[in-house]
Amino acid sequence: MSDEERKELNLKAEKLIQSLGIFIRVTENEFDVLREKHGYVGYANYYLKGCWDESELKNKADVSIYTQLLEIDSKLGTTQSEQLLECVFHSVRMDLIKV
Repeated sequence: MSDEERKELNLKAEKLIQSLGIFIRVTENEFDVLREKHGYVGYANYYLKGCWDESELKNKADVSIYTQLLEIDSKLGTTQSEQLLECVFHSVRMDLIKV
C-alpha cells in the first residue's frame, strides 16, 4: 500500500470518528500513533471505547460505523484476531461481535 493510500484511509477513519463527537486528532498517521503509543489495535477499537456509556454500562456503538472502521483497520494491518479480542473486551453485544 502506498503512503498516499495510508494517509487517505487514516483521514477517512478520523473524520468519521470525529463526526460522531468522539475526539481524535486528525493526522495522516494516527493509526500508527494509536497502536504504538496508546495501545489500541486500530480505529474500531478506539471507536468502541469512545462509545462506552458509563451511566448505562453499555456500548452504544453503531454497527455500520464499526464495520467501516474494521475495514479500514484491516487495510492498515490490524488482524481479525486483534479486532475480535478488543471487541469482546469492550462490548458483549452480539451484533458487534458478529461483524
